[in-house]
Amino acid sequence: MVANAILACATLFLIYFILPVGIFTIPPEALSVGVLLSAFCWGPRAVAVLLPVCWSLLTANWVSETRLAEALEGDDIGVTGVVCDIPRIDDGIQRFVLDIDARDRIPGLPGRALISWYATDTTVSAGERWRLTVRLKRPRGARNPAGFDFERWAYLRDIGAVG
Repeated sequence: MVANAILACATLFLIYFILPVGIFTIPPEALSVGVLLSAFCWGPRAVAVLLPVCWSLLTANWVSETRLAEALEGDDIGVTGVVCDIPRIDDGIQRFVLDIDARDRIPGLPGRALISWYATDTTVSAGERWRLTVRLKRPRGARNPAGFDFERWAYLRDIGAVG
């Protein structure tokens, strides 16, 4: 019985993330609640097994919502935001985290972005408000177990784009 519950949830999980968005439009929150409610009918062991599955589904959805949409990757976008940390300057490149204003945010644009500003004489300071045209991409990192994982680092700091 528990095996059937796991198989059903794994199937729903795979369908949700493999099929195009328009075909399967059940929100992950509703799907998780539905899976847990059906697990209650199967007993406490099914709930204990399916609770991590539901948590994984919700976490995967939350992570994907805080990242830059694929359609916006590589486009020039005008944003206004506040520099929310102390900028680092390395070899003439200023790097800082920009908190993007909610009123400028178009669908698919995250709330925070790591910006690298090349070859400029202008100095950026923490707390300043800037209007910039940026070319953003999703944070990517090497999945080397012994090395630095930039994607994880960006996720832990709620950075959904770099540019």
